[in-house]
Amino acid sequence: MVFLSCAYFNTVYNAKNYFRQGKKLLIHDTLMVDSENFDKAIEKSTAIIVRYPDTRWIDDALHIMGASYYYKGDYQRSMEKLDFLTVNYPQSHFYYDAQYLLGLANYKLKKYGPATVALKEAASSRDYRMKSMIALVYVYYGDGDYSSLYAVADTLMNGSLDYDERRAVLSFVGLTQFSEGRYAEALATSTRLLEITRDEAERRRLKLRIAEIYLQIGEYDLCRDFLAGEAAPEFRDLLAALYIKTGNTQE
Repeated sequence: MVFLSCAYFNTVYNAKNYFRQGKKLLIHDTLMVDSENFDKAIEKSTAIIVRYPDTRWIDDALHIMGASYYYKGDYQRSMEKLDFLTVNYPQSHFYYDAQYLLGLANYKLKKYGPATVALKEAASSRDYRMKSMIALVYVYYGDGDYSSLYAVADTLMNGSLDYDERRAVLSFVGLTQFSEGRYAEALATSTRLLEITRDEAERRRLKLRIAEIYLQIGEYDLCRDFLAGEAAPEFRDLLAALYIKTGNTQE
């Protein structure tokens, strides 16, 4: 009995430890390098379920498996484990995290309906409300549900967001406004974003969008002045389009 007890707790401990080690390699829920830790976490969690089906750690094992599969990019298997957890263990303290990951996994597979349902459920928890609503912005944009996107974005922008969160929400609002041809609003949002964005690659994308807006609304002088001094090929290409618009084919 002592041997069995030690083996049982060692399996549980190892599953949780491998999972923790794997999560250290994540940046913004993304696995940056290959890791065997999640494979080992899945292996040990499977052993818990197979060997000890009546254990109180079943929901822990299911969560570790579902989350590990998600971080490995195996979204279908992740959803299978997390869905089983949420349906059969609704009182689990992993319930809302499972719903959040279910929403993300469905979003990755472009299953926007189930993603919305799961993220709304996760958002009913205070601990997951903010990040679930931010994830819903991504889902609504992918699904083309712009009215819902604006509604969620308004709520978020009136709340307490950190720099990265505020920038992400504003970026999707600006993209949506541009897609809908609401150029004046898109220009204001993009200009506001440019003022707070520090990442150079993101600043380049924003400058291109602003120049494209000027081009779309016929503000050719502003567009030309805005592009002055920009040597990157994408800016030169846009400048060429501007000269064609104004009949300056030689330039």
